[in-house]
Amino acid sequence: MMKKEEGSLVRVDRVPMRWGEMDALGHMNNVSYFRYFEQARISWFDSLKIDYSPDSEGPILGTITCKFVRPAVYPADLEITTYVGKPGRSSFMMFHEMVLAGDPATLYAEAWAAMVWIGIGDGKSRPLPDRITKQLPPHPGPLPPEGRRGS
Repeated sequence: MMKKEEGSLVRVDRVPMRWGEMDALGHMNNVSYFRYFEQARISWFDSLKIDYSPDSEGPILGTITCKFVRPAVYPADLEITTYVGKPGRSSFMMFHEMVLAGDPATLYAEAWAAMVWIGIGDGKSRPLPDRITKQLPPHPGPLPPEGRRGS
């Protein structure tokens, strides 16, 4: 799995938790965490102008793992940070964190996602195109102190 320190920060999203996402135990349902991470990924892909028409190519989620650290309880403003790792031949890793906005020490969850570049029409993996690898970090180097937190 990719470590946050091995990636480059590409996006920070701040979103309010929705009341309807609470489960019977009074905290955010596990599925909702994945939806927030998904939206962060899709928002980044939108900024890259990914075209998901049947005759194009784009990234799909190959796998995702989530470590639930602390339950989020409504009301809360969430901050989702997205990091991207060094590209492979046809894939790249992403790392997400969900924290309480304004309080990065309150970590709710971390997620690791493997993205695979495919032909949308046939669903087969393809090499990452140059236009995408140029936008992925080749080797990020250390994070600035404000982007680093002990985990």
